[in-house]
Amino acid sequence: FLLQKDNIKNQREHLVLTLANQQSRLGIPQESEPKLDERAIRDVFLKVLENYIKWCKYLRIRLVWNSMEAITKDRKLFMVSLYFCIWGEAANLRFLPECICYLFHQMAKELDAILDRGEATHAPSCISENDSASFLDQIVQPIYKTMKMEADRNNNGKAAHSEWRNYDDFNEYFWSPSCFELGWPMKKDSSFLLEPKKGKRTGKSSFVEHRTFLHLYRSFHRVWIFLIV
Repeated sequence: FLLQKDNIKNQREHLVLTLANQQSRLGIPQESEPKLDERAIRDVFLKVLENYIKWCKYLRIRLVWNSMEAITKDRKLFMVSLYFCIWGEAANLRFLPECICYLFHQMAKELDAILDRGEATHAPSCISENDSASFLDQIVQPIYKTMKMEADRNNNGKAAHSEWRNYDDFNEYFWSPSCFELGWPMKKDSSFLLEPKKGKRTGKSSFVEHRTFLHLYRSFHRVWIFLIV
């Protein structure tokens, strides 16, 4: 996936410490050799990928693995490592947890195919035409630039929330099956990555926050009650 080397080193340490912490809760492994207990790996696997599992259930799509019994100990570690590495380079995309789930879902399928072939090759989603791209260039930057274009519309916080999309609005896109229209590798001409044309912008999909002077009463209602009483 052409991830940054420093990120890989950091996430390797993160994984090792997380596994060691979980193993310490279970005690010394029962086996004679100093190996990790299968339960420690399983618990870390389920805890780290808990949100992804819930996301798949909500959208009624299959998990990358068929069952817990079918996935080996090594593949569990590969999956957790991949999730950590995605999070490590996600930058502001970390505020879009379901977007992270979408990226992991697609990249985990690629990783699964690479492991099945038994040959270390670059994932197609992170390679450009001149073979110089990376996960940061091909995956993170397009989504980040889209969010930045939208954030520039807030007029330094003066614009109404209904006039521009924030993190919650972007993340909500990945709560519906339509997020798969983004494709993989991501389509550069996807409506999600393009700035809406003037006059073609649609309203918020669900909740819209409105700010008025009544917020002075709502935000400090305990103070007003105290003064009145």
